[in-house]
Amino acid sequence: MENTLQIIAAKALATLIVALLVAFFGLRTYFRQKEYEIVKQRYLEQSLDILCGDLEAVASAFSHNWARCLQIVKAYRDIPTTLDVSETSRGFVSLDSTCFNRVAHHRLQLLVGSDVFWSVYQLALSRHTSLNSVVTEEIPNAIRAQLMDTSLANHKELVEAATDELEPMMKKSDNFAPLSQALYQVSAILERERLNFRKVRRFAKRKDVMRVIADLGSYYAKDIGCDAP
Repeated sequence: MENTLQIIAAKALATLIVALLVAFFGLRTYFRQKEYEIVKQRYLEQSLDILCGDLEAVASAFSHNWARCLQIVKAYRDIPTTLDVSETSRGFVSLDSTCFNRVAHHRLQLLVGSDVFWSVYQLALSRHTSLNSVVTEEIPNAIRAQLMDTSLANHKELVEAATDELEPMMKKSDNFAPLSQALYQVSAILERERLNFRKVRRFAKRKDVMRVIADLGSYYAKDIGCDAP
């Protein structure tokens, strides 16, 4: 009888231990998954994804406005006497270069241990704002003024000057493609790893991350006023 009770007690204890272990590992897996989701949301969705999207939106808006300005210049070149003045202000889209998303940049800076993304990002927005001002205001305004002058005395000179100014602009915009590429590279590294908070603290020391930072800093060293790594 005593042996039977001992066996029953042992089985009950074993069952309890198994249940506790299952609960322990279940909770451990749950919290690890929650930690991974928090890290992914904070550094990927609320940082890298936002910055990539905003940079693409700025570049796309400028590209559209550049193409529209080129259409106006060509129309002015081909049919200057019949081009409607109102056409010089139509078809442009707004370019929002005022939202720097400092929180997203702060999170990225903590993740990669460098402010190079912030420096180049500011440069990208500044350059695109300047370029966009030329294609949406300066050139259209100059053409508008000429259309209101029936003599069209400077028609040819204006077309040549506008064409010369427009020609290199897309290359200047494309000069920030390495910034987008670097953001996507960091995103890809982050997506491949199931990072927890402890690994996030070591993320900046990864060789592949350090290489992205070094390449980005080297490419824009002269533009952001720092020595290449």
